[in-house]
Amino acid sequence: MCLFIVLLLAACAAIIAILQDYCKSINSSGASFESLQKHYISVMNTVKRVDKCLSFPLFVVLGMHAIFLFFIVSFYSWLSSWVHSVLRMDIYFYADFILCIVQYCVMTTFAAKIHEEVQNIKLEVAKMSSRPSQLTAVEQLLLIAKVNSHSKICLTVWGFMNITKNFSFSSLGALVTFGALFRDL
Repeated sequence: MCLFIVLLLAACAAIIAILQDYCKSINSSGASFESLQKHYISVMNTVKRVDKCLSFPLFVVLGMHAIFLFFIVSFYSWLSSWVHSVLRMDIYFYADFILCIVQYCVMTTFAAKIHEEVQNIKLEVAKMSSRPSQLTAVEQLLLIAKVNSHSKICLTVWGFMNITKNFSFSSLGALVTFGALFRDL
């Protein structure tokens, strides 16, 4: 599982670098409409292909971490009351809980950065009209329309849930909260 997490981090870092490179190319003075449009289409197709390859494994890994976090929180006090060597179990559960939280947060925040970079591209293209550019007003509008049509591109959890910062924080909070509520039942 650690190898998959390293692969995911490497893929996300590469995609983020590609998106940042495109954002820099928008600001370059010699960029033509055709080159910007072709480059944008190739970048978005790359993000879509990576999402297609990683969405199901990401679903499985995030699901496993969600189950681990939920049951670690919910069964922590139940198991510690049955075991006489509470100190060893406490250390094990704390270490496992911290490891799962760190892995979950790292995976979701790196995947959420892709969505953030796509939104940065959208903002840079919108700012393009206020700067002197080689593009005509019509070409700028066409580029803005093209970028806005792909502004929801990001990594997904098996195609049904976009991974954004909101997803990262709300899912982690829900897992810990419902685990604690389940424990108190």
